[in-house]
Amino acid sequence: MTKSELVYWVEALVPRSLVLFYRRKKRNYFWHRQQWYNRIALKRISKKKGSLNVAFLVNYASIWKYDSVFRMMQQDSMFHPFVLICPCVLQDEENKRQIIQDNIATFTKKGYEVYSLYNESTGKNISLSKYNIDILFYTRYYANETDKQYDVYH
Repeated sequence: MTKSELVYWVEALVPRSLVLFYRRKKRNYFWHRQQWYNRIALKRISKKKGSLNVAFLVNYASIWKYDSVFRMMQQDSMFHPFVLICPCVLQDEENKRQIIQDNIATFTKKGYEVYSLYNESTGKNISLSKYNIDILFYTRYYANETDKQYDVYH
């Protein structure tokens, strides 16, 4: 008897609701097990480092949707969240500076730790490696809007 024949007979003999119940329980078990493994991995990393540096890369404050996640990370000692203001490549120098200053003012008003990835005195972008980031969130990632040095691949 092949596997497909066995599945056919099991589904024919066992009520459909019971089969669906079993599948849901099995899926939930694997999901919860993965969550458990993730928690253990985070604890191991945080024991070695103390806390995880979590960066939120933002182009525009108007599209910020991570308030609740950021606040929860601020309350947890395992994470050290901060906002990095990324300059938009599509803007000219004057607009770029104005947007960055507006973004910094917005996030500072909310009580967030904010850094700019643009050095206004030299007019150059600052590298991400300076901040020793463990986890990076992009609020909106479009390759043509950000500088190529902010592309992170794992």
